[in-house]
Order: sequence, then C-alpha cells, then structure tokens
Amino acid sequence: MNIETTNNTGNYVPYESESVTSEVTYPCEAHNPVYQNEAGNYIIDSNNQYELNDIFRSVSVKPMRIKHISHLDLDGYGSTILTEILTNFVPEGYYEIETDNILPNRLNSIMKEVIDNLDYWDRVIITDLAINEELLEMINTCKNPEKIRVFDHHKCDLTNLPDNIIVTKHSPIQKGHLTCATELYYNFLRNDPIYEIVKIRGNDRAIAYFVECVRVYDTFEFWKTRNDPENTQYESYVDAPRLNTLFHILEREDFKQYMYYYLLNSTPMMSLTHSNIKYPYISEVLALEANKNNRYVDAALRRLIKTDLCCTIWRDNKPNKLDYHIGVIFAEKNGPVIGNTACENNNELDFCAVVSNNQVSLYTNKENIDVSSIAKLFGGGGHEEAAGLTIPYINANVYSLNHFFNIIECAGRLIPGQFDSQVTDMSDTN
Repeated sequence: MNIETTNNTGNYVPYESESVTSEVTYPCEAHNPVYQNEAGNYIIDSNNQYELNDIFRSVSVKPMRIKHISHLDLDGYGSTILTEILTNFVPEGYYEIETDNILPNRLNSIMKEVIDNLDYWDRVIITDLAINEELLEMINTCKNPEKIRVFDHHKCDLTNLPDNIIVTKHSPIQKGHLTCATELYYNFLRNDPIYEIVKIRGNDRAIAYFVECVRVYDTFEFWKTRNDPENTQYESYVDAPRLNTLFHILEREDFKQYMYYYLLNSTPMMSLTHSNIKYPYISEVLALEANKNNRYVDAALRRLIKTDLCCTIWRDNKPNKLDYHIGVIFAEKNGPVIGNTACENNNELDFCAVVSNNQVSLYTNKENIDVSSIAKLFGGGGHEEAAGLTIPYINANVYSLNHFFNIIECAGRLIPGQFDSQVTDMSDTN
C-alpha cells in the first residue's frame, strides 16, 4: 500500500518516491481504520510530502521496551496516551510498550516486580504518582536506576532527589506556571529522538494543545480563572473541563481511540471535543452531560453536612492534633467542582470532604491549610489545596480511623461500627 498525501488541489494522491516496504509497517496505517478520512484515504499532513518510511530512516531511533505506570485520572491517562501514541511513528514492533494505570497504593508493589525484571525494560516511566522513601530507596539501589524516570507534581517531603526523578508543582521551564505530570513528561519526550518524527509529521501542535488542556484541568486553572474574561476566552479553558467529562463518559479504550484520532489527524485549530468521523455526536453528548452535571452539583451542595473534626492522630509515633470545621458531602462524581464550590459558598469551612464510595477527596481555599498533610495522616496525599485518601488503605490507629468514620456517619449514610471488623486488617496496609 502506498501512503496517500494531498496535491496542490487538495486531492489525495499516492506519494511516488517509494512504496512502503513489507518489513516497515506502521500501526497507524495498517491496523487502525480510525485514521482514515471519509474517502478511505489515510490522512497525512498536507504541508509535508515525506513518506513516514523516509522520515523514520532520517532519525536515529533505537528499538525500545517501555513500561509506563501512571494514575487513573485524566492526568494519569494523558501521560500514558503520550507513550502509546509513539508506536504510530515507528515501524510495527519497533517499540514494545506496556502501560498500567493504577491507584497510588499499588505503586510500590508493582515497582518491586518491575525492578526485579529491570533487565528486560529499556525505559520505565512513572507519572502522576507520588513516590515515598521506600520506593526512592528501591530506585536508588537498583542495578540501572537511570532507566527509571519519574514525573510528578504532588507535594513531596523527600529531598536530594536524583536527576531522573522530577517532582515539582511548577513548571521548570515557565516561572509561576502550575504544571501536571502529563506536561512534565511531554517536556521530556520533546527532547527524545522519536519526537523529531512527530514534529516533521506536523502532530506536535495538536499534542501540545492536548497537554495544555490536561494541565488546565488538573491544576484546576480553568476554575480559578473562570471569572476572568481575559483568560476564559482561550479555547483550552473551555475544552479542559469538557475533555475531563469526555474522559468519564467514554470507556477508557474509546477515550484513547478518540485521542489517537485527534492527535494523529486534527489540525491545531480543531477543538479537542468536536465531533469527528469516529464519534459524530460528541458535541451533543457533552452538552447534555454539562446540563446533567450542573443539576448534580446543585443537588450535592444541598446535602452539605457541617461538623467539627477535633482529635489527635498518632502517626509514626507522633501526635498530630486536628481541629477543623469541615463540610462533608457524598457525591460519586464532579468532586473538584463540588468541593471547591462548597468552600467558596461557606467561608467558615476550613476544608470540604467529598466522599465517593471508599474515596475521600479533600478541598480547601484557605492558604493556611494544607489538606495534603491531613490526607497523609490517613494514608493518602496530594496537593496543598486538593488531596485524597482511600478508606480501605488507611494506615492509622483504631481511634483516629473510627473518629473519621463517625464524622461521615453523621450524614446518616453509614451504619455505626460497620468498619470495626476491618480495622485490624487495614492497620498495617499502606
């Protein structure tokens, strides 16, 4: 099969210099019809008349086995999408890529297995997952620590991190610019030889816009500046929350396919969440979902419970006194909007806890309160203004655990004592 391109009239014609050889086959051509236009022709940037085969030969790219471990949210999947899309720019089988999106509590156990088989992998990537002292020790003492790269933006108390572990809240490139794991990883990839192919193919601007939308949502920048007309006019501030909605309403594989279609075929000016050939009704679905979400948020805010969190929690043999006036809301989605809105509408609250099944998310708009430190006492973590914990994996003493549940019980949604039998089992789990 010849790769198709466009001539000056916009008609698709075969590129004549060289046919794609049988030993050099690209996944985006041979295996994924999503990358075809309505006429059945493969979409190649009309501004570049290179055959992918020729481009590949001009760039020094080595075969590679890549293991990528990331979080389960938009930022986590945004990072792994960047890794997975690389296979579309090299011959089939040239990259062996394995991605794993997980909850934070699984990171150490998975990394122990990865490090035990580190000889197999050429590159191990960790994104959007906070590392602890145990994992840092595992990385620093393994045979080839330079193979492992970490990109994270959560609060970290570890010091003297090696160059292969990047943990920062702000972009190292742009001063004062809040960043996310996807953006940190993207900046790393742009210096990789493979990215020369991406640039030549003209896909970099589309990828950069996707990364910016993930960043704007994950830092909640679109929310903080929503009342600023000079900022909200930018397309990314509109697309960011819609992209997150799309992430939650589509199955994960469908979401990734949608992103692959966009990143490989769209023009830089095309909105991420516009309908396309593969997903013709995305815009309509997002509009309906926006209306539903607004009603859901309003209903959740009416269920706000105000209470006091006053206790002493022992962790690492040290007492930690908690004395806060907090809000508790049960909601299965839209946690960031619900939590932040509750704090804005109830200035007397120190922070708000949004409970979804076994997940508790903490939000605050108070500069003197660090909810990541509070979450850490219960085995969680996160950012100063937004953090979370997972109830089954709380590592705390029996008193503090029961006290936290008693607060939730005040909403009348849990049966008193239902967790008592699990406390012993959970106490040594992290």
